[in-house]
Amino acid sequence: MGCHPNSQIFNYLLSCLRKNDTAVADELLELMLQSGCPPDALTFEIFICHFCSHGKLDTAFEWLDKMESDDIEPRQTTHAAFIKGYFKLQQYQEAHQYVVVSSGKYKTASNTIYSLLANLHIKRGEPVIAQPVLSEMIEKGLKPNFAVYMNVLKHLQKSGRQDLARNLESSFSSFISQQCAGNG
Repeated sequence: MGCHPNSQIFNYLLSCLRKNDTAVADELLELMLQSGCPPDALTFEIFICHFCSHGKLDTAFEWLDKMESDDIEPRQTTHAAFIKGYFKLQQYQEAHQYVVVSSGKYKTASNTIYSLLANLHIKRGEPVIAQPVLSEMIEKGLKPNFAVYMNVLKHLQKSGRQDLARNLESSFSSFISQQCAGNG
């Protein structure tokens, strides 16, 4: 008899191996495929996160292409890996472009990845760059994460950019009013 591992077991082993021994992880993935256990979103994410964290975004995108060709939608944490990978490489425009394209393609991740992008700009000490990210998402009808919104607002005010803080506050208030009117 014996135990036939499922994707959860393979994913657990892959995530452990990927951190230390990539060659063995690659062999395990091959074994997973040979045993008839197809990779799922988490399987792809394990490899994508590894490549993004090592600055190998081209390879990570190859994995994303494989994922999409298998009709598997990336998880929100997969998108986060790409955005953080771009930030690690200081490719901030590319991170923004990734968010714009992905939010159009994967509607369920839109709010999260826009908010993450703004939050990463705040962590870099760039509230003036974070503000238009939130404004853009509000214009698209997406609700920012409230903690991120408040953090951006606070940093704008502290940095003496009351004009940008007022603009953000105004657009957020209008957005909330429209949502309340639409639900009422």
